[in-house]
Amino acid sequence: MVEIGVVVVTFNRLEKLKKALQAYSEQTVQAKYIIVVNNASSDGTTEFLVEWKSYDEGFEKVILNLPQNIGGSGGFYEGQKLAITKDADWIMIGDDDAYPEPNYIEGMLTYIKKNGDKCSVVCGKVLENGTYQHRGRFGNPYGNFLVPIKQSEYKKTEFSLEHVGYLGIVINKEKLIQAGLVISDYFIWFDDVEHCVRLKKKGDIVCLSNYTMIHDTENVPNVLSWKVYYGMRNLTDMMKKHYRYHFFVWVIFMIFKAVLCPLKGKSFKEVRLRFVGIIDGVLGNMGINDTYKPGWKA
Repeated sequence: MVEIGVVVVTFNRLEKLKKALQAYSEQTVQAKYIIVVNNASSDGTTEFLVEWKSYDEGFEKVILNLPQNIGGSGGFYEGQKLAITKDADWIMIGDDDAYPEPNYIEGMLTYIKKNGDKCSVVCGKVLENGTYQHRGRFGNPYGNFLVPIKQSEYKKTEFSLEHVGYLGIVINKEKLIQAGLVISDYFIWFDDVEHCVRLKKKGDIVCLSNYTMIHDTENVPNVLSWKVYYGMRNLTDMMKKHYRYHFFVWVIFMIFKAVLCPLKGKSFKEVRLRFVGIIDGVLGNMGINDTYKPGWKA
């Protein structure tokens, strides 16, 4: 019997987490289990999850309370590590602000039963602020590298992908074990993209356009924040791991772009942040950076 288990990672977004878990409860076909990884939330999430677990909804409920916030990638790693020990052969990965529409799991299962053997990942589309996002292919390493899927392509019933955000993706457990789990030390950003490079080598990544995840997030102003450091560092590490023939030239190109930041009206703090990110990516300095911790601002 083909079944899907779910891993949801949360940190201090209690009201959105409630909506997400309600969306899973309202699925036309229930998950085998739901693992909620609580990244040391301090907003009442821990207490709510105790109450949530007390209600029998026809699927197994597992709560994994982490002693400290180890970031999205750390949370997904812990959730995946637990999920591969459980019975369901497919594992759905979701965020606490992502809500599957009622037929989402049913749609994934219907496709998997017919075509699952060839796939590493099956997913639906993600609707965010009026457009479909977080599904893409790889492009020019020195230019537009992460190419989003064109809106018109979502008119197709299904199409292949090369990278997907951790928003409603359903991973073949056997392929996950073969490819390895997400890199926990990325902390945040590009953990899902790097993971897709490995998963793609084990099977297809397919988007099913008839099924939708709603991503409940706002457009964020393009300002310098601590997250940019992790994006730069993790992208550098990913290039080092998977694009060896491009890597040296790519690093030089990224350094050149960083140097030009002031000419584009950006601060010297951004130049330093990008340099540190590139250097740490080259050297493999992962985990939480002592300077660019969550909440850092220029």
